[in-house]
This record gives sequence, C-alpha cells and structure tokens, in this order.
Amino acid sequence: MTNQFSSADARALIKAEANKSESLSHNSEDVSEQESKNENLDTKNLQSEDESNLISAYGNEKLESSQDISKNSGSNNVSAKYRSQLESLQSQTEGQLASLVQEIDYIKNTTSDEVERKSKIDAKLDEIGNLENKTENKVYSILYDMQNELEKEGLDVSEVQTLRDEYHQIKSQRTDKYINQLQN
Repeated sequence: MTNQFSSADARALIKAEANKSESLSHNSEDVSEQESKNENLDTKNLQSEDESNLISAYGNEKLESSQDISKNSGSNNVSAKYRSQLESLQSQTEGQLASLVQEIDYIKNTTSDEVERKSKIDAKLDEIGNLENKTENKVYSILYDMQNELEKEGLDVSEVQTLRDEYHQIKSQRTDKYINQLQN
C-alpha cells in the first residue's frame, strides 16, 4: 500500500486546515475581544471601587479632621470659660488676702497691748484661713463643673488636672509670700 496523496487531496487538506485556522483565529479574536472587554469592565469596576474607597477614605479623613478641629475648638471654648472663672477667683482672693495682710501689719504697728494685738491678729489669720478654704472649695467646684462639661461633650479632660496642679502651685507660692510678709 502506498500512501500517496494527490495534489487535489493536498489542496483540500490545506484548505480545510486554513479554514480551521481561520475559524480558530476568528474564535480566538472573538474570545480576545470578549476578554478585553471583560478586563476593561473589571478595570473600570476596580477603578470605580478604588475611587469610591479613596473618596470614602478622604471623606472619612476630612470628617475625622473636622471632628478633631471641632473637638479642639470645643475643648478650647470650655477651657477658656472655666479658666476665666479661675483667674477671676484668683484675682479676687489675692486682693482680699493683700487687704487682710495690710490689716495685720496695721494692727502690729498700732496696737500696743500685746494680748489685744495677738487676739486681733489671730482673728485676721482665721479670716485668711476661711478665705483660703472658701477659695479652695470654689476652685474645686469650678474644676468639677469643667470636667463634667468636657466629659459631656466627649472632650479631653486632662486640662482639669493641669489646672488643679496650677492651683496648688499658686496657692503654695501665695502662702509663702504672705507668711514672709507677716514675719517681717
């Protein structure tokens, strides 16, 4: 048996192969076009999702930033209000203390009877003690109100402790100052 193809058979085979290749080529082009369209859609969807996420993240960041600014300004407003009350109280207290110390100095210099002088000075020292106690109660009341308002607004309350520490420092310095004045 001989396997010889005729040229007609060869042409038919080549033509069939060409048609098959062309068909495959068209199919692969169709598939490639469809895959390309799908990829473009996927890319657009991913870009859309990325843009949405980016916009959302930016929006959240902007919202958080504005909330931080709002909290800071709210905290500053609350702090300023209570700090003003504390400064007013400090000024008032120091004025009253200065007056009482002057009265004590006057008593020292004008009262010759030692018993009477001691009695009057003790009375003024009691007034100073009462003033200090009242002032301390007012300071703690103001700080308590401040802390409650800050907590109610969801703001940082750490400044309350800072102001409390400042008060103790001022009170200590003031006490030392008036003790020195009274001893001279």
